[in-house]
Amino acid sequence: MNRLKACPALRLLPSFGNIRGRKLLEFCKTPEAVFDANPKDFLSIYGIGAFHLLHFKKWETHLKEVEKEIAFIEKHQIQTIFLGDLNYPKTLEYCPDAPLVLFAKGDFSFEKRITNIVGTRKMTFMVRIFVRS
Repeated sequence: MNRLKACPALRLLPSFGNIRGRKLLEFCKTPEAVFDANPKDFLSIYGIGAFHLLHFKKWETHLKEVEKEIAFIEKHQIQTIFLGDLNYPKTLEYCPDAPLVLFAKGDFSFEKRITNIVGTRKMTFMVRIFVRS
């Protein structure tokens, strides 16, 4: 499994979010290694118990969703920036619930000031006007 496949697979696991995903990542060193490790070893990680292992052992049931996400990323030429990469924003890296992967499109640099707009799937009319202007 490669990094692009491992990060979405971690995100899709029920009862695992960015915090537990990061704990697994820190324990195994790379996202790919998480899926090569013996899940019983994860019991030594604070905050991960037998309940979580039940979900982890079923990670392969999410492969269709992962493949769909990868196809979308490739089709739309979306850049992926993984936690721990040199170009991952340093200030975000300090957050305990930092995303395991960031998605970006276009020409950008985290060294210059940037504006982000994070929203919901149902934009209001006023938000549409603001985004387009």
